Amino acid sequence: MKHDEDVVTMLGLTNAMRKRWKRRMLRLDAGLCMLAAERADNMAFNASLTHTKGPAENIGFGFDSPEDALKGWMNSPGHRDNIVNKEHTHIGIGVSVEDGVAWWCVLFVAGKH
Repeated sequence: MKHDEDVVTMLGLTNAMRKRWKRRMLRLDAGLCMLAAERADNMAFNASLTHTKGPAENIGFGFDSPEDALKGWMNSPGHRDNIVNKEHTHIGIGVSVEDGVAWWCVLFVAGKH
């Protein structure tokens, strides 16, 4: 997993936000993290934000930190809904840096993955 510190920070921030909303904490899933990292790498390589079918996802680029990314997503109703969805139980987090720009992909699923 690339950028382990950013992944751990994003997990902590996301779960802190979920706690404020009285939601269960999300469990980090290794398979989802690999998929999220692959998607982040692809977006960075192609310099293109692209949503894909599958798990709920938050994507973004150009955020200076995990804190900035989460703040941006919480200000967007659709992204916020993914973060605080009561049904979500697991999360996968990927970040890729290309030319100094961070590209994020965060995946959410309900139930065991």
